[in-house]
Amino acid sequence: MTLQEAKQTLYKRKKELANEFGIVQIGIFGSLAEGKATKGSDIDLFYVLEDGRRLNLKELDALEEKIRTILRRRKVDMVNLYFMNPIVRFRAEKHFVYV
Repeated sequence: MTLQEAKQTLYKRKKELANEFGIVQIGIFGSLAEGKATKGSDIDLFYVLEDGRRLNLKELDALEEKIRTILRRRKVDMVNLYFMNPIVRFRAEKHFVYV
């Protein structure tokens, strides 16, 4: 899956993700965003939830499963932007692709 395909696919389902999980922002980072992804690469995503919203483990699992289904990928890594390791975030931010 190309970066553009992933971005378009997520964009089409953004409202659904907002309604179901409270996601107000979602984006792509990592090898796909940097143009270094291979066929076996995972897709790294960050997200931001609406103010006051938290996801429990069951909801996080449901979100990850929904994203895997939407993107038709088995390997998807997701992180709440506010809980991302600051060093990782600093290095990755220049390649963030917002949906």
